[in-house]
Amino acid sequence: AILRPAAVLPDNFLRPYYGLGAIRVRGNSGTSDYNALQVQANRRYIHGVQFGGAYTLQRARGLTDEDPGNLSITLNRPRDFFYGELAQSNRQSLVINYSWDISQERFTHAVLHHALDGWQISGENAFVSGDWAPVILTTSDNFDVTGGDGGTGGDLGGGLRIVVPDMTCNPMAKTGSPLTGWFDTSCFARPSGRGDYGDAPRNAVRKPGVNNWNLALFKNFRIGGRRAFQYRLEAYNVLNSVQFQDVDRTARFDATGAQINANFGTAIGIATPTRSPRTLQMSLGFNF
Repeated sequence: AILRPAAVLPDNFLRPYYGLGAIRVRGNSGTSDYNALQVQANRRYIHGVQFGGAYTLQRARGLTDEDPGNLSITLNRPRDFFYGELAQSNRQSLVINYSWDISQERFTHAVLHHALDGWQISGENAFVSGDWAPVILTTSDNFDVTGGDGGTGGDLGGGLRIVVPDMTCNPMAKTGSPLTGWFDTSCFARPSGRGDYGDAPRNAVRKPGVNNWNLALFKNFRIGGRRAFQYRLEAYNVLNSVQFQDVDRTARFDATGAQINANFGTAIGIATPTRSPRTLQMSLGFNF
């Protein structure tokens, strides 16, 4: 026989029922909480002008990010390991909307009437904090923390990871640029060794948020009664501002515990770092 005391044996060596793979236990259970301050103000349509705004300060926590959703848990981890900030917990949200009938039946001259009357403008501004997401642990030496599946920080399915980095401070205490460092990467460390699962929460960092301006311009050409042509020009992200939507969240440590992923915490190197650029859309409709 060949003895390998330092090697990690497959999970099948520890299964209590020989010949069977994973045995799943299904049940209906879960918990979450949501707390928020919501403020809304509107000015009704008067003299061709309407506008409104809504602000929300919120926090949402739970065991899983979707409802309904499938929650995978492991019995060797405490409840607090899974319970935390939900991905969609946008801490702050401010949305402003407005519309203005610029010129309505103000000109009697036929040419000026068709050229300048009937214009409308409307818009929406959104300033929203980003979604929350996990920080993934990898090591250059493929160190196995648990001695079994997922012990190197891999995904066990459904986003379940039982080994995560240690978190020594609040990485979102101060945010920077997604190009140079969105969160404080020094807050994450390699677990100390075998049996140390890490203590970073399920969703440890917040992605970059939304700072967007959408605008629409309308022109109505009335041709009698209820009949009218309408020209529409719509612009999404009208300022064409660069809006990052994610950053590199993979912490990679060498055997000494040094973090060696140069792009960790930045948008450099990920597949789709930004949201859509400015989009223009035109249409012509007939109402009757």
